[in-house]
This record gives sequence, C-alpha cells and structure tokens, in this order.
Amino acid sequence: MMGIIVKYSEFFGQAALADSISLLNSIPKEELITTFSAISAHLNPINEITA
Repeated sequence: MMGIIVKYSEFFGQAALADSISLLNSIPKEELITTFSAISAHLNPINEITA
C-alpha cells in the first residue's frame, strides 16, 4: 500500500507530538511489517542486478 506523504500538521491540523514514535503503537504489527517490506522492495528490487 503506497500513499501520499503529508506533514503531520497538515493531516491532523495541530503541531507534531514530541514523541512521534508513540504513534506506531496504534498501528498493528502486521501492517508495519508489510509497509516496511514494501518500501524496502521498492527501494531495492530483487530483480535488480548489482555487481
């Protein structure tokens, strides 16, 4: 799942939290792993030949 990157303040209408990592607590672990894996696959495709 890919989306548009927006600033926290644009999306929520308020300043970002001091502890922004705490936002990850509300996201299911499976969703985080899937998202990080997809980003990694897009940045470094398996079919890419590296020397």
